[in-house]
Amino acid sequence: QNFPLDSIGEFKYETQRFKAEYGRANGGVLTVVTKSGTNELRGSAFEFFRDKSLNSQTETEKNAGVEKGEYRKHQFGASLGGPIVKDRTHFFLSGERITQNTQQVVDMGDLFPDKSGVYDLPYTENMVVAKLTHQFNPDNYLSVRYGYNDNAQVYGASPQSAPESWGDNQNKFHSANVNLNSVLGNGKLNEFVFQFSYFNNHIGANSELPQETFPGGWSVGQNSNTPQTTTQHKFQFRDDFTWNKASHEL
Repeated sequence: QNFPLDSIGEFKYETQRFKAEYGRANGGVLTVVTKSGTNELRGSAFEFFRDKSLNSQTETEKNAGVEKGEYRKHQFGASLGGPIVKDRTHFFLSGERITQNTQQVVDMGDLFPDKSGVYDLPYTENMVVAKLTHQFNPDNYLSVRYGYNDNAQVYGASPQSAPESWGDNQNKFHSANVNLNSVLGNGKLNEFVFQFSYFNNHIGANSELPQETFPGGWSVGQNSNTPQTTTQHKFQFRDDFTWNKASHEL
């Protein structure tokens, strides 16, 4: 799941020798800490913008003898955080949207000249984070966070496959996280975490025609990887208890 840029307070990436608390991991562990509200009402806004005027022709465009394709990308977002009850309860909200318009040159040669052309490749993504924190007393701190992320893009586009061989790729994520930190006396700290996450991926087919492939890499008809759907529901319960006494830690 991706998070809005303005919602990230800090992150840490460990490539090896990570602790057992992260479970089984292959390659690395990325830890992201999201921002929280403070006693001051604060907000932010941003936008990153790119246009085809900053690009050059791709090799595919040069080989096909076509002009430089369309390219335009907007990435914009905002955040707002502040107090609900000063020194006790705070909120934080952040959202971001990405829209990208590019094109794919398809050159089917003399095999299917009617399928050659320049086709649009739209991409969109939305990200939202909402967080509520509450200090019950000096020893107990509660944090509740909700995250949402969706994106949609063209699947399987390439210079030698007709648009009917592509697909429509859509992903959707939901996550809810509850964290309670409690100081249980001198040198004793307990952290309880509950998390629920939902993930859905669907890749739809653009055609129901039989797939055909030809020497040279050309392909027409339905993509063999479509349609497909993956859905996951995950629940996590974790409790970490740390006891420090003198020079020892349990």
